[in-house]
Amino acid sequence: MLYPEFKARYNILAAKAVAKAKNDKSAAGAVMDVIKLDKEKFRLGHTKVFFRAGILGFMEEVREDRIGCVLAWLQAGARGKASRMQFKKLQDQKLALYCCQRSIRNYYIGKTWLWWQIWLAIKPNLKCTQFGKYKQEYEDKIAVAEANIGKALADREKVQGVYDGLAGQKNELELALKSGGSAVQDIIDKTTRVEAMAADVKKSLSEVLARIKGEQEQKAALEAQRAKIDSTVSQLEGELQNCEGTLSAAEQDRADKDDQIRTLKDEIAHQGEMIAKLGKDKRSVGDARQKTEEDIQTAEDKCNHLARVKGKLEQALDEAEDALEREKKVKGDVEKAKRKVEGDLKLTQEAVSDLERVKAELNQGLARKEKEYSALSAKIEDEASLGSKYSKQIKELQSRLEELDEELALERANRAKAEKSRSLLKKDIEDLSSRLEEAGSNTATQVELNKKREA
Repeated sequence: MLYPEFKARYNILAAKAVAKAKNDKSAAGAVMDVIKLDKEKFRLGHTKVFFRAGILGFMEEVREDRIGCVLAWLQAGARGKASRMQFKKLQDQKLALYCCQRSIRNYYIGKTWLWWQIWLAIKPNLKCTQFGKYKQEYEDKIAVAEANIGKALADREKVQGVYDGLAGQKNELELALKSGGSAVQDIIDKTTRVEAMAADVKKSLSEVLARIKGEQEQKAALEAQRAKIDSTVSQLEGELQNCEGTLSAAEQDRADKDDQIRTLKDEIAHQGEMIAKLGKDKRSVGDARQKTEEDIQTAEDKCNHLARVKGKLEQALDEAEDALEREKKVKGDVEKAKRKVEGDLKLTQEAVSDLERVKAELNQGLARKEKEYSALSAKIEDEASLGSKYSKQIKELQSRLEELDEELALERANRAKAEKSRSLLKKDIEDLSSRLEEAGSNTATQVELNKKREA
């Protein structure tokens, strides 16, 4: 077997050692070391691996055992994963059932409890149960405040400018009042009006500042809530990243399993090819069996022909006996008996020669049939040994081989019958020969007696 073919077929026996090997020859040696095969049963050549008879079948058995272990490991992993998933599902269902039972039990226990009735009446009005609603309201207020804060600051700056202008006028009037003048009373009135206007402006300014402060506090509170929500979102994002990492690991595991499944599919395809090849061998064995049956049928036909020949010979023998009896009855007519005896003698001699020729042909046919039968027996034994070799790999051929064994037994029985028929035929031929010899001796004696009488 060539090294690339050996490596492609038996790589599964020692994958790590083959991967670490520097060349195909060292890889083959590593595989032999792993399976602990005797070094006397194989040799590593320059381009091929040489095995003794029967070792390749042992290698196939070891390879099939390894494939079976891998398939069992894969099936065990798949069944374990499915069982764990089913157990997790049942466990979650059990916990959910416990939760439902506990909630229903607590509800029926507390539905007549006054404090529980008060709690059910208060709960819908609590903010903690309407977090999303209040969050949306606060976000809307933050958006309105952010949209109006520029306008409020602009109004504040505008009022501040008016206040600064009035304060400047007040200062000028105070200076003018201190310096004295003729219109003191008018200035006082004007100052009073200005102070009233300043007080109004201050009041408006204080209101604007209070409103700005309240909006800023509200904005700070909303920003704090927003920061809290952002922290919650970041935590959820972290959990999501962990889940994504777990998912990526699961996908990697799935990719590895897909690779293993593809490798096993290749092995299964190779096994299918081997099964097809064995099917062809099976068909060839069937053809050989059919040919053997045809040969057996031919032998049976020849045996039937020999039986018919035997019947003819027996009939001829009976006729000869009748002729001898007729010769004894017609002893009076010597000449006529002489000619008849001579004719009968010639016929008898011809029959004897024919019988001898037929006997020789039968002997040759039997020898030829024995050779053919021995060849067929050797061929059947070879087919039986080949079938026993493949019986470990293809269990379906066992029944076929048993049928072939039964047919072999039938052929042996037929052979025994043929031998028995042969012995019987040989015995009949010997009896016929003895009878012919007696008839010939009687005829010779009769001829001598006739000659003596004539003399």
